[in-house]
Amino acid sequence: MPAPKLLAGLSKPLLFGLYGAVGGLLGALVFAEPLWQLASPPPPPPAKPQVAVTASKDVEVFIGGENEFTVEIARDGFDGPIAVRFENLPAGVAVASVTIPKGETEAKAKVAAARGAAVASNSLKVVAEAKADGKTLTAETSIACHVSDPSRSQADIVFVLDVTGSMGWAIDGVRRGIGRFADELNQNRIDFRVGLVAFRDLTYPEDEQNGLKLLETLQFKGSPFTSDPDTFRAATARLRAAGGGDDPESSLEAIGEACNQQFRKSATKVLLLITDALPKVIQGQTNGPQPRAAIVAGVKGTAEVV
Repeated sequence: MPAPKLLAGLSKPLLFGLYGAVGGLLGALVFAEPLWQLASPPPPPPAKPQVAVTASKDVEVFIGGENEFTVEIARDGFDGPIAVRFENLPAGVAVASVTIPKGETEAKAKVAAARGAAVASNSLKVVAEAKADGKTLTAETSIACHVSDPSRSQADIVFVLDVTGSMGWAIDGVRRGIGRFADELNQNRIDFRVGLVAFRDLTYPEDEQNGLKLLETLQFKGSPFTSDPDTFRAATARLRAAGGGDDPESSLEAIGEACNQQFRKSATKVLLLITDALPKVIQGQTNGPQPRAAIVAGVKGTAEVV
């Protein structure tokens, strides 16, 4: 093909070079984009949903107490809620599961140790679980849980309770109030046990003839003491107000009976006398030892334990 007149005066090498440059420019314009698409690597696939979890490395809880610690999560590829549960707990220790909602990354977990829990150190498993793209995602970590029992004051408390005919209000008050009473002792870090001696008039045999016990120490699995307020409440609920004869009652004999219980050597010994009558004093007879403990006299209508 002859060269255009405008380029006819150019030498052949220069003319061929000019043709090559023009051809390369046209090729770049026409084929560069398709060639680039063919040569480029494919785009990365969407990120797979993932979850990770972490928590406080060491958590301490006192026996009979509670504590809180922080659980944190990280998400990738989704933003849904994540449930966190706890496994391998020491005996008597509970940690409630928590759910970290959408858009949040942490939550507070509460650990509680029952009064019957033992001193222990366990490695707890923390398991996070979520649903994403129809699949279940899980992640795990571990924390050290230390259950300890710091030095606590001990108290053995005996209710000395008049259960004659006028004392229904007192029986109900002790039964209703024992839970709150136990909570107060626990909050004040007191290692407590409670017992109860019920009494009527020991000089009024008609009560015994009618099937009433004149002097009774409640038993809790063979022991006169318990640290379980529910067990104490159930035993107290079986008492009934009846009998009693004349007005004075055998308070002093009941106190003496309470003093003879199996108190712990290191415990503070407390007697709580609840009655609406004066003690019966029989001339020429000993009414039992005077207790070396605190005695609180109840007044009718105000015996609820607080």
